[in-house]
Amino acid sequence: DPPPRDGAKFPQGRESLANVGDVLVGDDQHSNLNLKGAGGCASLNRRPAAGTLFKVEKETSSRGVEPEEYQSMFELEDRHWWFQGRLALVRRILSRYAPVESEPRARLLDIGCGTGMFLQRAGIQRTAFGLDLSRQALRFTRSRGVERLVCADSQAIPFRPDSFDIVTAFDVIEHVEADRIFVGGVREILRPGGIFLATVPAHPYLWSGHDEALHHKRRYRWNQFNSLFGDGDWIKRRMTYTFAGIYPIAAVVRSARRLLPHRGNPAADTQLTGGSVNGLLLAWHRLEAVWTERFDLPFGLSIMTVREKRPRRSDS
Repeated sequence: DPPPRDGAKFPQGRESLANVGDVLVGDDQHSNLNLKGAGGCASLNRRPAAGTLFKVEKETSSRGVEPEEYQSMFELEDRHWWFQGRLALVRRILSRYAPVESEPRARLLDIGCGTGMFLQRAGIQRTAFGLDLSRQALRFTRSRGVERLVCADSQAIPFRPDSFDIVTAFDVIEHVEADRIFVGGVREILRPGGIFLATVPAHPYLWSGHDEALHHKRRYRWNQFNSLFGDGDWIKRRMTYTFAGIYPIAAVVRSARRLLPHRGNPAADTQLTGGSVNGLLLAWHRLEAVWTERFDLPFGLSIMTVREKRPRRSDS
């Protein structure tokens, strides 16, 4: 039977769920979650208190983002031009390719939800779930009032097949060692016809201390990213570069940095730009988001794609 419309369910007995960590449960509809823990399937058959943290497995040793970067992200993302510009774009893209009117209260999973700014907004009109490997990130997300949160490895997504109408992954796939396995896992949990919206950093030649600080495995070439989605599994609804306006400046700055001696630990380029400059960049990228909603950009710092899960013959 398909999962009930009021919430996604966890599977039982899947050996691939060895990295499931914690689950934050925040409403009555999740009183029977089944999680694969170190000692087998741990069933939570009582109604939990809102926001209760259930430990079901030891924390994985995989590294995602440095703890101080989550703190910085949480403090900046509500006003920083990069985070707000991306939010403006993805909200427009979702409205175009997965409009709320066509699927009221659609189930959405944000993989690598970070500190929760997008998830907080997404939960206003959709039934939104968040997944992240970092407990610290999920605590920040929880502080925003988001409740449907799971601490798990994105390469072992602990939801049963066909659970979601929409899956998002914003600047996540570059953190994953086995990116093809990741994309396959996303396809499994999407219903037939479901939408996957993802962004990744573009152009390997722009590799810098920013990527090292965020523990990126790679920056993507266009064809490299496109090849992750087999024609038999996905329908390409959209693929475009994003953040075109800042691209020429970033290319010059990051190329120059490689020629200069570097001291200290690498740091992400997420410092808050001065008020007037930040406002100008935000206004520009909001305008760019209006354009990119309908038209592709020929270059940019990131690549965005919208894919639709193609039903297999056995699904139809």
